[in-house]
Amino acid sequence: ATHGASKDHQMVVGLITRCLQIVLGLPVGWLSDIVGVGWMMTISAGLTMISGLPLWCVVASHPANLLATSLAFGLGFGLLGTLTGSILFHFIVEMFPTEVRNTSIGLAYNVGFAIFGGLAPFEATLLYKAHWTGPGFLYMFAGFAGLISMLLCRHLQKSGTLQIPYIREAPYFGVVGPAAKVAEKMSAPLDGEEEAEAKMSV
Repeated sequence: ATHGASKDHQMVVGLITRCLQIVLGLPVGWLSDIVGVGWMMTISAGLTMISGLPLWCVVASHPANLLATSLAFGLGFGLLGTLTGSILFHFIVEMFPTEVRNTSIGLAYNVGFAIFGGLAPFEATLLYKAHWTGPGFLYMFAGFAGLISMLLCRHLQKSGTLQIPYIREAPYFGVVGPAAKVAEKMSAPLDGEEEAEAKMSV
């Protein structure tokens, strides 16, 4: 006996996910400009932590049920992927100063995807063999790690210990505490000497 969805079934669920990402991509990007891309990543990490395990349990319990997998995987995981994937590069590019931006993004993105993304199927398989809910806990842990990281960054920025965004202070995380001085400096008009240096650096 086979366990899981048929190829046609998988195609339908995958199509639902991609359509959702296409339809919601621009609205999610617009929303990140309103509330801040930092907050959007924090929200998506929190939602992943909360819903990752329940969504996986639905998929694993009813893998051949088109309605269940379409709702849990197609819409559920599709929405989580849209919230994160639509603004990921926007989030990363503002984290580094221009002098090291290309190298930093390339290193952070590729190493992260190679180690965590590349090993995720292997880890999920091992966890599934231990218990069928294992991959759900992997989703939950990924969301938890992301949420803690974002909250830590928020705390360090608020205390003035670490500068997170290098392009614009607001609305990345919003202007708070000592970070307001950074925002004021970034938004202040350039004097003659600074304007000349800016033009030379372009």
